[in-house]
Amino acid sequence: MSEIRFFDTEAEIHEAHLLAYLHLTELIVDTLGNLFTKILGPQENKTIAVSPRAFEEEESKHALSLAQRNSTAKKIMEELGLWQF
Repeated sequence: MSEIRFFDTEAEIHEAHLLAYLHLTELIVDTLGNLFTKILGPQENKTIAVSPRAFEEEESKHALSLAQRNSTAKKIMEELGLWQF
């Protein structure tokens, strides 16, 4: 009897998807923040302070290492998460 696999079970592939999703989310938040600043001007009473590109700065070495080890993971992060290596 053969085993049916519905998704990859390789940990590096799951990690690449997670890094891609988180990086893309950060890009969206950063872009929206810039858009709101252009439309509304700088806000004095900010309730949430978002550090631009904080995730990318924190995880770039880890993502680069993963991309160098696994070409499929690199492709996932570049195409889905817009990472630039």
